[in-house]
Amino acid sequence: RNHKAPAPEVGETVILVPEPNNEFDRNAVAVYNSFMEQVGYVRQRGNTSEYVAKLLSGKPALGQICFCDMRNENSPIILMDILSE
Repeated sequence: RNHKAPAPEVGETVILVPEPNNEFDRNAVAVYNSFMEQVGYVRQRGNTSEYVAKLLSGKPALGQICFCDMRNENSPIILMDILSE
């Protein structure tokens, strides 16, 4: 996590934005807070970013944070529900 925006909190609404032209991961999905500050990405591990990118079909969507473990600041565990497509 190398973003200056504060980590999202449980209950916070976030915006999921697919980045199909991302040079590192064509399935990248950026996560923004309500101020449009990037707070991170959906992780690649276990094809998570690929799964979420397919769900979004190239369109932004809203999500809601339902769990956040920031004990490891460089690799937080954050779970969210996708609210809309």
